[in-house]
Amino acid sequence: MPHSSVAADAGVGFGCRDLTQYTEFREASALYARVFAYTESEYALNANLLTALARNGGSAVGAFTDDGALIGFAYGFAGCDGRGDVFHYSQAAAVDEGHQGRGVGQALKQAQREVALRWGQRSMRWTFDPLLARNAHFNLNSLGAVGIAFERDYYARPDTDRLVVAWDLAAEPPVRSAPVVPPALGRDDWGRALDIDDATWIAIPARPENSVPGNETRCDPTSTGR
Repeated sequence: MPHSSVAADAGVGFGCRDLTQYTEFREASALYARVFAYTESEYALNANLLTALARNGGSAVGAFTDDGALIGFAYGFAGCDGRGDVFHYSQAAAVDEGHQGRGVGQALKQAQREVALRWGQRSMRWTFDPLLARNAHFNLNSLGAVGIAFERDYYARPDTDRLVVAWDLAAEPPVRSAPVVPPALGRDDWGRALDIDDATWIAIPARPENSVPGNETRCDPTSTGR
């Protein structure tokens, strides 16, 4: 895959492409565990799984510096819901700590988009912790994904509430519109889906340091997600 246009335009010296080699899959698995500080074997990835995903409707893409170092990784798979809608599900995107804030996360998502379109998938879904304001800004404002559901205990264990978003892969990049004035929400409302004035609101903290860790996308701030 050619260098991502996002990376090239930013001039940051990296590019994104599909992972194809066993050593790349192993390196991606190690990067994933390091970024999310996973030590338990239950959260581990392996090269065989990533290879199978990449060959069967999924994605495994990496961001590499010009000297060949892997600094970012994202993977996903073909998914469908109970209504028969087919989409690409992005399970995780991880960026090395020393390279965060340089557009690597967005470049990885665009690389996943290209893979999904090759498989004939026209939309992409993923989840994120709505308490993480930086991720809300990245997913909703930068990429233009929209919230479609709020799931309690998404990973079948406590404290894994997630907002499910969908990204139309054929849509134009988002255009900033006039700001919407949110309702008055407080700390007790963080992470809860509230139906107010014919809209559903999710309150998230404006300061990243107030957020609760545990998200699968490390990629800045906003106070509300709609």
